[in-house]
Amino acid sequence: MLFFGPFYAAAIHAFARGRDWIRVPSLVWAGMMFSNVFIILHDERLGVHAAPSFAAVALANAAWLVVPCLVVWRMARSEHPFTEPAA
Repeated sequence: MLFFGPFYAAAIHAFARGRDWIRVPSLVWAGMMFSNVFIILHDERLGVHAAPSFAAVALANAAWLVVPCLVVWRMARSEHPFTEPAA
């Protein structure tokens, strides 16, 4: 909450208003989320207290991997992700 909370507040504002400055922080957030969830899933699969049903754990956490991938897809395609190209 200490680190992600302020980002989420800023991201909601920036995405709602179409601000391009959120591009780099969004890419950093996506990388952090992907790495955190990957570590958690790895521990759930191969850790000391591995989950008895890893498929259920993976499905429950799938959104935490899919959303960062979508954010990277949106933000990495253009330097100005909210600006329409001129005709």
